[in-house]
Amino acid sequence: GALLEGARAIFTPSGDTARRLAAHFPGCAARIAVRPHPETSPLARASMPHAALPHASATGRAGGTPTLAVSSRGTNDALRVAVIGAIGPHKGSHVLEACARHAREAGLPLHFTVVGYTDRDETLRQLGVTVTGRYDEIELLDLLGSSDGSRADGNVADATPGNGHGGHHLAFLPAVWPETYSYTLSEAVLAGLYPVTFDLGAPAERMTAWNYGLRLPVALMRDPAAINAALLACTPAAPPAGPTRALLAAGDYPAPFRASYYGFPDGEKPGGDTGGSAAKSAKEQP
Repeated sequence: GALLEGARAIFTPSGDTARRLAAHFPGCAARIAVRPHPETSPLARASMPHAALPHASATGRAGGTPTLAVSSRGTNDALRVAVIGAIGPHKGSHVLEACARHAREAGLPLHFTVVGYTDRDETLRQLGVTVTGRYDEIELLDLLGSSDGSRADGNVADATPGNGHGGHHLAFLPAVWPETYSYTLSEAVLAGLYPVTFDLGAPAERMTAWNYGLRLPVALMRDPAAINAALLACTPAAPPAGPTRALLAAGDYPAPFRASYYGFPDGEKPGGDTGGSAAKSAKEQP
């Protein structure tokens, strides 16, 4: 608390985080400002030209540039669900395991792919879950291709079902704690995947603002059968242009960053120093 009490300003990446912080440190509430994280991933950069188009469609072309589409799921097709990132207990690895176990035991047409890794890879693989392992950011263009193979940059991924490269109908974010922002949500939406998460934290707040995606009641965290039923009942739709533009614009801070993000006059650095004494201090270090 002492650190926050002495801060001139406090920045959080979401309104949900700001409210939680203010509840615990009410004396700091007036100095909390929401600053969404910048979106600088390869997926974000690939999406920027398309998001700028004035009449982009979720199912066609605008200005000659391809946009993302989600093909309908066939009657006999398994629902292919991407779970993105490093999935430990706080990110819902136990929820995923329970859902995969239930789907296998009940013979449900569900296939989960972890685009990343977990704290229980072998257990999940034994339950039929595909685990791709660690990846470089640039690989997400293929790994998160939507169900028809569309990629955020307009190319087509190898969408062979079950190979972990594209072919997904939706993205499930099973985190059981209130995320403060969630780049994973950004990556899912920018890849054209319909997001599903619990009604908790910044992901739910962002999806509510976009009016896009499915927010599951928090009580379902302990009910894998109900989660699987909700997933199977989804009718995934590609994101309209609005959410894509909104998430890219929210974190777009023009140069100089210290002025547009921190609100400091050009030349002033965080801490109130204009640069001179800091430079002198640096030179004096042995």
